[in-house]
Amino acid sequence: MLASAIWILLLCMQERLSLWEIIGLRCGFSIYCSWLTTATILNIAIACKASGLDDTKFGVGFEEGWAIAILYIAWGVYIASSWWQKNPLYAAVMLWPFSAIADQQGGKGRSAIQYHCYTIMSMHAAYVIIL
Repeated sequence: MLASAIWILLLCMQERLSLWEIIGLRCGFSIYCSWLTTATILNIAIACKASGLDDTKFGVGFEEGWAIAILYIAWGVYIASSWWQKNPLYAAVMLWPFSAIADQQGGKGRSAIQYHCYTIMSMHAAYVIIL
């Protein structure tokens, strides 16, 4: 799904479109592809946890460290994809799930994850403005 959506987005980014096509196709697919990216990363993380990557097997703090690593990997994916496409809307959507993650993890007392979310969001917001 993600590959076909990105392919469609890349094709529509190369064509000259009317205002309605830009709003409907480019903006719509930018948001859709960005959310598919988030969902794909989340599914990979869930699959890793289900396959045994957890605190019980690797010790206390492993899951938190793994979550922080995934946040930075996700940020790298968003930076690379949006830079390649020159698409600030695609990049901007990342702020939404990261703010939800920061809010949820802060409520559970996982301040390290929350801190890294806010750090990444701050740098990413500057990147979106520059892009």
